[in-house]
Amino acid sequence: MSTLPPPPGTPGPETSADAGSVPPPPTGGTATVAGGSGRRMPLGLKIGFGVLTLALIAGAAVSVVGYTKLSGGGPQPADVLPASTVAYARLDLDPSASQKIALLDLINRVPEVKQELGLEDVDSQADLREVAFTDWFGIDDACGVDYEDDVKPWIGERVGLGLVGGFDITDDEDETTLSVAENSVLVLQVTDEDKAREGITKLVQECGVLEEIAGDLGEDLDEPGIVFRDGYALVTISPDSADAIDAAADEGTLAADNEKFADDMDTLGEDGVASVWYDQGALFDKSKEAIEELGDDAPADVDEFLAAYEILDTAAVTIRATDDSLEAAGVTTLTRDLDSPDEDGIAGLPEDTLIGASLVGGSQFADNIWSSVLPLGDLFFGLQSIDDCFPEDDPEAVEPNPDELEPLVPEEQDDFQYEECAPLSFDDALEDFEDETGLTLPEDLATLLGDELNVYVGSDGLDDLDRARSFDDLLDTVQAGIEITSDGDVAGVLESLVDYIGIDLDVTETDDGAIIATNDAAAETLESDDGLSGTEAFGSVIEEHDRPLGGLFVDVTGLVDAFKAAGAPSDFTDDLSFLRAFGLDVWLEDDNVVSFSAKLSFNPEG
Repeated sequence: MSTLPPPPGTPGPETSADAGSVPPPPTGGTATVAGGSGRRMPLGLKIGFGVLTLALIAGAAVSVVGYTKLSGGGPQPADVLPASTVAYARLDLDPSASQKIALLDLINRVPEVKQELGLEDVDSQADLREVAFTDWFGIDDACGVDYEDDVKPWIGERVGLGLVGGFDITDDEDETTLSVAENSVLVLQVTDEDKAREGITKLVQECGVLEEIAGDLGEDLDEPGIVFRDGYALVTISPDSADAIDAAADEGTLAADNEKFADDMDTLGEDGVASVWYDQGALFDKSKEAIEELGDDAPADVDEFLAAYEILDTAAVTIRATDDSLEAAGVTTLTRDLDSPDEDGIAGLPEDTLIGASLVGGSQFADNIWSSVLPLGDLFFGLQSIDDCFPEDDPEAVEPNPDELEPLVPEEQDDFQYEECAPLSFDDALEDFEDETGLTLPEDLATLLGDELNVYVGSDGLDDLDRARSFDDLLDTVQAGIEITSDGDVAGVLESLVDYIGIDLDVTETDDGAIIATNDAAAETLESDDGLSGTEAFGSVIEEHDRPLGGLFVDVTGLVDAFKAAGAPSDFTDDLSFLRAFGLDVWLEDDNVVSFSAKLSFNPEG
C-alpha cells in the first residue's frame, strides 16, 4: 500500500457551496527534472512548479514602478474561482494607487535592490512583465517563446493560483496525484481571449510542461484546458478539468460565496500587492475521511500526527506598503478560543529598548509547546545515538586486517549474544535535568511562561562594550533581562535554572512574578520603566491593541548607532541607514481570531 500524504489540515466548518477539500500535493511519485543530473522531485511538487512557471511566464513580477494609469480596480482572481477553493494565492501587478506609489517610493529608496533586480534603467513607462520574462527568468531563450509576439498582446495585470475542492484521496498515489493535478488552476488576467488561448497553448507546448507531467502521470495530455471568466483565463492540465472548474464557479465563487474566505479578507483589510489564503479545516476534514476509509491500513500514529494541527482552521496573509513601511499582515481563525490576560505586552517595555520580545498568556500553550518539543528531542538524541554508536573520522581508528579477525559467531555457538550500543536517550536526559534542577516538565514550563513574559535588551552601556575585559564585565555593561508575570513560584524556577546554567544572573522577586537580569540596574529599569510605546520607532511598526498576545521589536536605527560606536565598517552601517525599525505584533481580534503584523519601517529621506 502506498503511504497516504500527510495532510496539514485541521477540522473546521464546511466551506460554502458544497466546498470539497483539496489535499496538498502528495509526496509520493517522482519525476526526473528535465536537464538535471538525475535527481528527482516529487510529481506533486512538479505539477505545482509547472503551474508556477506558467505564472512567471505570464508576468508574475511585482510591478512596483508606476504606470500611466493608477486603476487598481476590477475583478480579482478570487472572483472567478469556485467557492470550493481551499487554497488560494494572488499577485496583483495593478494594485491600488496608494500601493503603487508607496512601493515605487520604497524601491527607489533601496538602489541596491533595484540594481540586483535589473531595474536601474526602468522608468515609469516600462513594462516590468517583460523584465521578468526576459531578464529574470530567461524563458524566451529557454523555450523559444517571444514576449513581444506571444505574451504581451494578451497578458493582463493579475495572476492567481487555486486548489479547488473535489479531490479524491485514496491509497493509490497515482490516482491522488492525478486528482490534485486536475483541480489545480492557474488564473491569468487577459486582455484578448483569442490571443490568450493561442499564447498560453504555445507557452505550454513549447516549454514542455504538459509533456513532462503527462509522462509522469501516465496520461494523455495533448493540450491545456482553458476557459474564460470575467476577463480571466483559467488554465488547467486538460479541457475536461477546466470545464469542471468553470461549472463549479457557476455555482458560486470564492469571493462572493465562501463565508470563511470573506470573513478572513474582511478582517485582513486592504489586499496589497500579494495575498495567500488557506482553508486548513477543509483539508483536515477530507484527510480524516480518507484515513477512516483506510481503517487498519492507515499509517501508524496518524491520529497523533493530525492532532498537532487541530487548532488552526483558516489563515490569510497579504503584503502591502505605506510611504514609510512594508508590511506582511495576517489573520488566522482557530478551532478553539484563546485567553488574553490583561497585560501590556511588548508596549510595556522600557523606553530605551533596542531588542524586545513578549509573550502574553503563554501558560495556556505550555502543553502544546511541550508536545512539539518532545518529538524534536527524540529526533535529536536519535541522531546523536547514530554518531555515538558509529563514529566517523576517528583519528585513532586503525583499519583492521581481515586476515587477523576472529569470527563474530563461534562455530560451536548457535545464538551468539552481543552488546547493543545504548547511548543517552532524550528521556534519560530529561530525567537527569529534572533531578539536577528539581523542576518538573511541562508543569514548570507553564509557570515560566506565565501570564506574561517580556525579554529586554537596552541601549545603555553598549558604547562601553569594547571596554569589557571579562564575562562578568560584560554582564555589568549590558542592560538586559526577562520579566515574568506568573501565579506560580517563578522566582524559584528561575533560580534553579540559573544554578543549573552556572551564570551569575540576578533574580529579583516582584509582586506578581520575578525578573532575571544581567545586573541590578537592568532589573530596576525593566520593573519601573514602561515608556517604549511612546517612542516614534515603536509606533512606526507596532500599534497597541486591547488584547495583545505577543510580539517582537527591533530598533534598527539604534542598533546601527551601536555598531558605529563599536567601530563597525561604514559600508555596513551605511547600507542599513535607511531602515528604522522592525516589529512583529500578534493580538486577538476575537476569542478565536488572531491577527498579526510583521512590519519594516524606513527612516525619512534626508
